[in-house]
Parts: sequence; structure tokens; C-alpha cells
Amino acid sequence: MSTRPSAGAAEHGLGGVDVLVHSNRSQVAVSDAIEALILAGHEVTANGIVHGAPPVWVELWTELDEMVVEVLDGGPGGVDPMTGYRYPDALGTWGLWVARQEVDDLIIDTPPSGGCRVLLFKS
Repeated sequence: MSTRPSAGAAEHGLGGVDVLVHSNRSQVAVSDAIEALILAGHEVTANGIVHGAPPVWVELWTELDEMVVEVLDGGPGGVDPMTGYRYPDALGTWGLWVARQEVDDLIIDTPPSGGCRVLLFKS
């Protein structure tokens, strides 16, 4: 009696391991993406509270392959859309720079109703 698996069983076993490893990698990638989006959302929401004005609204939705967070505050708006691209100096603020590092895209605009709107996108 042989304890060695047949060729078919060995292939199936390897395929199962391969699928399991791939599945776990996907779960880790999704978990990392969610953590990055939470950090970026926190930074932008804190900016809305500190530099904007109440109310500060946060909305999250998902597409098939992307998560989106919208943060809207009641402040004066007019924030430079390029804010957060340059590495902050010692006295500079870090929030939008950190947020930009964590997401795939970050858009800043002033909606017609006023305030500041920041959209965060993460795949």
C-alpha cells in the first residue's frame, strides 16, 4: 500500500494551496486598502474640523473595484487643489500630504453650495 498521493491528487492539493494563498493575499490587500482609506479619511475629516467649519459630512461608497470617501465641510472653501503634493516643512501641516500618500487619488474642490469637498479614491 502506497502513502504517496496520485498525480491527480497532488495537482489538486497544490491547486488548493495556490487558491488559498491567492485568497489570503487578496484579503490582506483589501485590509491594507481599507486601513489606508480610514487613515486618509481621518486626516481629511480632521482638516475639515480644524480648518473648515461645521457641519463636516463624511460619506463612503464602493464601486466594483474602488472605495470612495467624500468629506464636505461648511467652511469658506477655496482650498488650493494642489495642497498636499509637496512634502511639508517643519511648520507645515501634514494632513493632506499624508492623505495623498495613502490613496490612489485625492480631489479638492469647492462645490456650488460652498464649503470644501475632498474626494478620496482607493482601489
